[in-house]
Amino acid sequence: MTDDKLILLARFDFPTTAHIAKTILESHNVPCYVFDAMHSGMNWDINGATRLMVLQSDEDKARQLLKDEDINFE
Repeated sequence: MTDDKLILLARFDFPTTAHIAKTILESHNVPCYVFDAMHSGMNWDINGATRLMVLQSDEDKARQLLKDEDINFE
């Protein structure tokens, strides 16, 4: 059993961008999860409310993949 935990990789102002990032990561076999997409989509005054989470062991790979694709994140 592994102690790998889910961590915050990025925050996005728009849920669409988070889902694009998720698609990129999943296409490279990096499991990831989008949280609070509905919440931020309904409240435009909450910046960075949509969260993209990955396993801690995938963090470096995920960051590099998003950087390579010019996905800007916090």
